[in-house]
Amino acid sequence: MDAHDNIDYLQKKTTLFFDSLKKSGVDVTTKDKIEVIKRTREHYISHKEKYKLYVNSIDPFKFIAWSANFFISIKGDLTINKKAIVLKVAIEVMSSFLKCKIDEKLSKKLLLMALHDKIDDEKAIGKNGLYMAFRSASELCKKTHNNL
Repeated sequence: MDAHDNIDYLQKKTTLFFDSLKKSGVDVTTKDKIEVIKRTREHYISHKEKYKLYVNSIDPFKFIAWSANFFISIKGDLTINKKAIVLKVAIEVMSSFLKCKIDEKLSKKLLLMALHDKIDDEKAIGKNGLYMAFRSASELCKKTHNNL
């Protein structure tokens, strides 16, 4: 499967994220969902082409990290508290994909560093940094579980 062609699959990956945002008091419209999925999908294609990657499945960590970033971008009028909620939800959703629990202090640090991406680049990790943190955690969790 060439992942960028499967829009239904991409929409399913964001369901937990959008539902969790709503439960956290963030307004999410159908238009927002469509735009976030569109931008994330386009970014995925661009990323794939730029790095000459063959993508046979969607990485849920990458998709959620990027979706959170694009959601904040399209909702340009979000307060810093709402941005923090969006990023916290993304971190919680990505944490739920792991086979082990990440430390709460680390989770808070990731939130602060991701939040700085929107206010102070020098202290930021950005959408790719947030993705890599969870991709790395996922690999470590797999190795830990395989060695038990």
